[in-house]
Amino acid sequence: MIETEGFKDVLLRFSSLPTDIGVGIRKAINQSVLMVQADAKRSIERPSGGRVYKRGKSTKGRGKRARIGARTEIHIASKPGDAPNKDNGDLIKYLKVSKVKGNTRKGYSAYVKSLAPYSMDLEYGTNRMAARPFLRPALAKNAPKIEKLIFNAVRSQL
Repeated sequence: MIETEGFKDVLLRFSSLPTDIGVGIRKAINQSVLMVQADAKRSIERPSGGRVYKRGKSTKGRGKRARIGARTEIHIASKPGDAPNKDNGDLIKYLKVSKVKGNTRKGYSAYVKSLAPYSMDLEYGTNRMAARPFLRPALAKNAPKIEKLIFNAVRSQL
């Protein structure tokens, strides 16, 4: 049998936690997902030089002699491993956060996700394209701040 000194005191403290401790934790988690979302957006808006693509229709000619029509657009792709460069703004527009769900007994959860259909390909890459992650780095960058927010929310209620 293993005995831990002070364990009964810890259990007693947890059983006497205020019932509204969840309010502080929920606020901390809500603030956390907004921080991750904001960082992901900033990383997409910050350009990273990579390959230049021309898209659109040419009006006349073929090959090297083609004249570029008015609808041609230029996009600069990000470097592999960097966050994707902003193109038409959909990736940023479709970055959504959830409300916090859960309670102190079952735990809490919230998420930041992109509803853009190509976001998984950018985040993890494909067999034809290297990954351009934007969510995982945003979470990793904010992890210490998130831990501190949650820790402080719990500590303020003890």
